[in-house]
Amino acid sequence: PHSARGEVGPGDIDFVVLERLQNRSGELFDDGVAKGSVVYAGSAYTGNGAVTWHVERPVPGLLNAPASFFAPGLAVLGHPARLQMMMILLRNGPLGSQELQEALGGSSTGQFYHHLKELQRLKLVRQPLRGSYEVDGRKAIPLLTLLATVLDLREEMDVLEDE
Repeated sequence: PHSARGEVGPGDIDFVVLERLQNRSGELFDDGVAKGSVVYAGSAYTGNGAVTWHVERPVPGLLNAPASFFAPGLAVLGHPARLQMMMILLRNGPLGSQELQEALGGSSTGQFYHHLKELQRLKLVRQPLRGSYEVDGRKAIPLLTLLATVLDLREEMDVLEDE
């Protein structure tokens, strides 16, 4: 239920968003085969400070894009060391290269910089000062959303494995 001031209770936000998504129309949201829209949003306080973000992606655009568009980003983030690096930077905020490498543990200097360069190439990690690295603030919520999505997918996989 909504209050007169338009406030939404903790469990109600899903229905507000879903109601709006179900009313989307036009060729952007319906190409005759695929229809709909995906929205993700977040508000978090990470090591970089407070971040908020929301974005909507029409389903036809997602499904009509070539897989080769998505694969490089997923491959970069699919490596455990790079994903761990992102999670450390999200949690702690800017870190010097030595601090970051120590937090990762067990990585040679060459491997460390290789992984760091891959994340910088995708503009996920930036270098605000010489020798210091941080997650680009605009990428924090999309990265947290990716982690949440994988968690949801993983829970489904665990259920299948238990059967």
